[in-house]
Amino acid sequence: MAKFDIIKRNALESVENALQNIESYLNATQDGLKDHISKSLLMDFKDKLLKARSLITQKELIARIEDYRFMGRVIVDSWPKNTMLGNSILAAERNICKYHKEITIKNG
Repeated sequence: MAKFDIIKRNALESVENALQNIESYLNATQDGLKDHISKSLLMDFKDKLLKARSLITQKELIARIEDYRFMGRVIVDSWPKNTMLGNSILAAERNICKYHKEITIKNG
């Protein structure tokens, strides 16, 4: 398997994992708030991850990569440390950035 294909697969798997964790978190809380994490922020993250999944599946370039780096900044700055939800979103962000770098190189 080529390097690009591995990076693409890792990105898709981590995005899917983060989406599942967001859904589980939202379903487990009545008011969408737990540990100072707002429902609206999670819905924003979910929308970004769904868009990333679609772009990665289609082997498209992610135009505004900084939108995904924003997720990590919010998590590191204001969320409780070392949560499964936060770690899964950070992993997705990392793999989305790796995918972005590789497809940018590939497309020259």
